[in-house]
Amino acid sequence: LYENDGAANGLRIAEVLDEGPLARAELGIAAGDTIVAIDGTTIDATTNVFALLNGKAGDRVRLTIRPAQGDQREIVVRPVS
Repeated sequence: LYENDGAANGLRIAEVLDEGPLARAELGIAAGDTIVAIDGTTIDATTNVFALLNGKAGDRVRLTIRPAQGDQREIVVRPVS
């Protein structure tokens, strides 16, 4: 689950769902981290995130993550439908 970050660009992760694509321990994703880009497209208040992910279920998607603490990094996930 996510929510608009309001104060900054991106989508703040409110909760990492069990069995979801971000739940893999090796990704190190936690509530409070922010997704700042999807496949290189920066997320701002006008970005249609659903359009960026439409038809991507099962495909590799590159996310740029800004952790609540630490350095920004990229991960690759496979969204589910």
